[in-house]
Amino acid sequence: MAIKVYGVDGKTAVCWPISNPTGDVRFTLTFRNGCLDDMRKRPATCTVTDPVEQVIIENHKLFKRGVIRLVSIGATSDTARTAEINAEVKKAAARKSKQSDRTVTGTALTDQATGLTTYPEVKTLGDVTNVLLSLGANMAALRDEDEILRIATEDYKLTFPNYEGQ
Repeated sequence: MAIKVYGVDGKTAVCWPISNPTGDVRFTLTFRNGCLDDMRKRPATCTVTDPVEQVIIENHKLFKRGVIRLVSIGATSDTARTAEINAEVKKAAARKSKQSDRTVTGTALTDQATGLTTYPEVKTLGDVTNVLLSLGANMAALRDEDEILRIATEDYKLTFPNYEGQ
């Protein structure tokens, strides 16, 4: 739907009730920010995004007589919003890829015979915590070093051969 700006010359502000010919749809157009100075003559304007209201305005007698006129047509609000959403999605994807680039968990090696998963690059308690969180561990359960290591080894069957402690 297009964003249309309608204007009224010779007024600084005005409100007009508008309705369709059958009177089913009624709304008020509020025109504002007009200027009548000798230096600046600017029509009072009203921005309308609803396509039904736009059709009713353009079929109204005030529009047909030229009292209300079309000042400008802007980009469609749906297109603008879609572009905005796409930009947000791209930013989120870029942030996620940067976060995944910074993970310290490294490569996990799983021994099929024992079922143990080894993380040779993990050296600190923070790294162990990050591994557990990435595997879905409950944050509340990760209270202290002993509990974190117990959960990692017993519940998740993980080993950290290069763990250096805190």
